[in-house]
Amino acid sequence: PAPTGVSSAALLDPSSRFRKTKLFTMGKVAHRLSEVVYTISPMKVGVMGGLFKDWAAQMTKKVTGNWDAGLFFVVPTVGVYQYAAWYKEREKLAHRY
Repeated sequence: PAPTGVSSAALLDPSSRFRKTKLFTMGKVAHRLSEVVYTISPMKVGVMGGLFKDWAAQMTKKVTGNWDAGLFFVVPTVGVYQYAAWYKEREKLAHRY
């Protein structure tokens, strides 16, 4: 629908002030799409070398930085394992005769 009192020639004219309103340009603005391509250079020999470089020092740093979380994981795990071993041994001795 054309605005009231505007001729169709004014709407088709690119320099018309009616052409620049939101009513006519919404959804019609062209956006140029850009493409990004990630590649690995053929001259690069050690692609994943940085992941395993100084692995022992990285793990030591992580463990010493989170010793409390390790403590709350290791203690219950070892406790459950020892209780299960004790229970199994007790059952074995109870059914011996």
